[in-house]
Amino acid sequence: MSDAKTDAYRLASADAVLQVLQTSRGAEYAVSAPNICEALRWAPGREREVRQIIEENANSKWEGTLCAIPGRGYFFAKTIEEIAAYRKYLLSLRDASKIKLERFDAAAEREGFSLKGVR
Repeated sequence: MSDAKTDAYRLASADAVLQVLQTSRGAEYAVSAPNICEALRWAPGREREVRQIIEENANSKWEGTLCAIPGRGYFFAKTIEEIAAYRKYLLSLRDASKIKLERFDAAAEREGFSLKGVR
């Protein structure tokens, strides 16, 4: 596909995903990537594409505050409580990643790998 066709395809796909997500206002209406594929009559194999589209567009290009509940799906927040809960979850991921990275670096150093200058 040419760049123009690829861009048009990606934009159309993002618009389609957004249309489904717009019906999901509030945690009680969370919709999963498989459900989005089903609603759009996309093959189940496109779930990863749905997640990538959401990652690229949520809370930057699309209006609204998109949240997620692990194992349940995505939704646009209706309340400050939903936003606070998702923010708390994101902070826990950040903290867990930091701990994981520290342990990984320590293990590499113990094995004799120098990580100086490695980013």
